[in-house]
Amino acid sequence: MSPVTHKNRTHEVAPIDREGGVNDRVSSIEQSRLDEMLADPIVSNIPLAEQHEAVSQAFELYLKTKEFVAPVIVGFADELLREAGDTKQIVFAARDGLGPYVAAQALRQKFPDYYKTMPEKLSYAYFTRKLMRNSTTEEIREYVTGLGINPDEPTLVADIGMFGSIQYEIARCFADAELRYLISRNWSIPGYLDDGSEMQMRALDKGIMGNPVVHFMEDTFSGPTGSASRLVRQGDKLVPDVEYGVYEPKELLKRVYAIKAFEDYVAEYDQPPRPGAALEANAKLDEFLCNVQNFQHLMVPHISG
Repeated sequence: MSPVTHKNRTHEVAPIDREGGVNDRVSSIEQSRLDEMLADPIVSNIPLAEQHEAVSQAFELYLKTKEFVAPVIVGFADELLREAGDTKQIVFAARDGLGPYVAAQALRQKFPDYYKTMPEKLSYAYFTRKLMRNSTTEEIREYVTGLGINPDEPTLVADIGMFGSIQYEIARCFADAELRYLISRNWSIPGYLDDGSEMQMRALDKGIMGNPVVHFMEDTFSGPTGSASRLVRQGDKLVPDVEYGVYEPKELLKRVYAIKAFEDYVAEYDQPPRPGAALEANAKLDEFLCNVQNFQHLMVPHISG
């Protein structure tokens, strides 16, 4: 395969002026996202005096996500799709798996003839620690079946990861499931970006617990909904008790548009990602994360679950 051409390029974050405009260093897709953000009803719920700063930060997060984080998350999604092929389904574990799920959907939609995994084989399911431990095996199997997931088919379960705290709960609910993590500190679960041994990020040299890098990668891209602690019955289905409306508008704006950066990154591809580009993208993200000043002001509060 010839080297992929991606229209994204390194840029400094373009400041937003008081009229909401940016300089010409952003692409047409990025400008369209800014226009969408400025018109978003979320902004109207932010006090007028705080709107400019809120939009500036959300747009800065969007641009930095698109430049530094998206290449890695899209690469992770690409690897999952190629591994799954037409023989395995992929379940992205909520909420940390939202970014890879959105990226996989975007890749599959843009390059339908390249990826063999059918759209119906991509699912997003709430596998939080509390929910998994508060539910029986039969309840979990009923829940995933309601999402169109067959718990008896070969399955890849994808997550941002770390320690594999739900590894055994997954194993008891699926007949044939393998976990795939972005970052793994569990020898039995492969890590795409960091596996704790041969591939290890300098940004995580100080450990996992309490590391702002971990909170940035987990919380920022976990979407606009809250966590879930159990399954509840609604009609003839079991559904997670997802929390809605839990974030104040400035945080919600960041969460919504950080995820859109993955879609927009894929939109600028001319052809599917080149696997060989992963090392360069991973190293670039690691360098970005090594300096906490690059992202600390853009972080959303950490919420466990």
